[in-house]
Amino acid sequence: TSPGGCQGVAFNLDASISTITFPVDTLPSQGFAPQVQLKNSGIDDLTYVEIYYQVDGQNPVVLEYQGLLASTSSTLVTLPPYFTGEFGHISTAWTSNPNHGIDQFIYNDTATAPFFVRSTVLKNTTTISVVAQEATDQWHITVQNPSDAIIHLQVVNVVGQIIQEGNWSVINNPSFMIDLSGVASGTYFLFGKIGYDYVREKIMVVRK
Repeated sequence: TSPGGCQGVAFNLDASISTITFPVDTLPSQGFAPQVQLKNSGIDDLTYVEIYYQVDGQNPVVLEYQGLLASTSSTLVTLPPYFTGEFGHISTAWTSNPNHGIDQFIYNDTATAPFFVRSTVLKNTTTISVVAQEATDQWHITVQNPSDAIIHLQVVNVVGQIIQEGNWSVINNPSFMIDLSGVASGTYFLFGKIGYDYVREKIMVVRK
């Protein structure tokens, strides 16, 4: 029952994070999906546990793992998207509430890992292009180095009227399409809110 390095399987409920597998090196962007190695270090099968992930002093994300992890078995778990700034960081991941109960050995619940964010692209950089088929009127929007998972985008005309708006996920798919087939010729602005930041682009629609 010693909390030393040679702990055996001695507790019924004992969920642990054996390691943070990602990120552990240098990242090219501020957004990423953390991955941890979850281990059932207890005797009972692990069917539920809460996994928390935090960078420095930022708010943690939490994932409720539900499955069937046998005693001494491990599994790789991908957590919800996380965002942080440039330069060096320390990440921390920990477990809580295994099988909706109390973890009987808390000394292996937590793992930490250093990593570094270094991007050659400014955060929330947008690029706009038109799909090759002119008749489709599809505009291709790409958000590079996003600082949050969702962008709220508005298409606004020169007198301030909102022509189109919506939310798009950019963490797993940073490129998406907007349909401007019903928009008349003229100048329009794209206003996007992403996290605590804003992006703005100008586009010109020309009808023949």
